Amino acid sequence: MDKKVRLGIFVMYDKHGVVDESIIYLLKEMQSVLTHLVIVCNGFVEQLGIKILEQYSNEIYFRENIGYDASAYMDAFDLYIGWKRVKKYDELVMFNATFFGPFCPMQDIFKQMDERNMDFWGLSRHGSTAHVSTHLQSYFLVVRKSLLASNDFQEFWMTRKRNLTSINDVIDDFEVAFTRFFEEKEYVWTAYADTRDIEDNQCLEKNFDPCVFLGYTAMQRYGLPILKKRLWPWTNTKRGCGNELADAIQYIDKNTDYDIDII
Repeated sequence: MDKKVRLGIFVMYDKHGVVDESIIYLLKEMQSVLTHLVIVCNGFVEQLGIKILEQYSNEIYFRENIGYDASAYMDAFDLYIGWKRVKKYDELVMFNATFFGPFCPMQDIFKQMDERNMDFWGLSRHGSTAHVSTHLQSYFLVVRKSLLASNDFQEFWMTRKRNLTSINDVIDDFEVAFTRFFEEKEYVWTAYADTRDIEDNQCLEKNFDPCVFLGYTAMQRYGLPILKKRLWPWTNTKRGCGNELADAIQYIDKNTDYDIDII
């Protein structure tokens, strides 16, 4: 039986302030693995949405929509929760509202990952390209006690740039840097959906985001339990990924209990 004391920090943003069914489903699933949940809202949330969020947390904070989830996490550590309290937990889960799912029980995911020896993990990884090094994708990150209670973890956040306005700058300074910073300090990491065998170290141009451009392949072959919402603006055809999105939705419909009407 899982007895870990876990803190979750959930960051959400919706331009209309809506807490939709995908968020409700996600928070219900996260209840099964979290001891305590802190919610940070970037920007406005309508009153109905606030009432929904209050069903899952008694700590809900609102901040200006600046700096994306990276700055929201920084404010959570520095202003809302405090470092002393954060370090008392066995694990920290940082996640946001940029994906649908999970398409399998979150308890099963954590149970499987508990059997692996590492200091931090995520649901998916991104291979090296000409612009970024190999890294865990930051929409869902889990930090274990060995890293969480260290001075290194706090140092990482104290040295991040605050309130960046460019998503590419945030990716560089937070998402990519997170894995690189701790890997260089010899902390061990892994991804739940381990897609290393489709990464091409000889032709880095082929290592585009598996969650965005290979959603079905990552799901069917590697067990990726989510679908990124960012898929919708893309046709996928320009990267040679064909019908990945349509195939992914069909796969979810036939092989999971997830209501595709939410998608």
